[in-house]
Amino acid sequence: MKIALVSCVSKKQLGIHKAEELYISDWFIKAKKYIKQNYNEWYILSAKHGLIKPNDLIETYNEYLPKMTLEYRKQWAVNVFNKLKEIDNVTEIHIYAGKQYRKYLIALLSDFKVSVPLKNLGIGKQLKWLKENTL
Repeated sequence: MKIALVSCVSKKQLGIHKAEELYISDWFIKAKKYIKQNYNEWYILSAKHGLIKPNDLIETYNEYLPKMTLEYRKQWAVNVFNKLKEIDNVTEIHIYAGKQYRKYLIALLSDFKVSVPLKNLGIGKQLKWLKENTL
């Protein structure tokens, strides 16, 4: 089974919401629309919570992974990896996230086929790609 991982974003609604509704940036909204059309299962890479399901209820937070300590980022990647191992039948993982969210995680994913579809695109080109590839 192929799954998608999408990074959290800084622009969030205030309060407690389903994770997929908490993040409200233009990029996240476009990425979510694309991913829901192309993947049966997807998860969010949260700087604070690690790997979360779209329906998980979470409260607004302000953590940003690139600003966390190196030790935190490495442990965060291990925690995300451990949660990924608990998902049945995953063979392929597509990551829609910036370098800091992928950096230590990808090295742990050697048992999976990993793809980073938007890897070499700046944010503007990512938005264009998402728009062009979404119904």
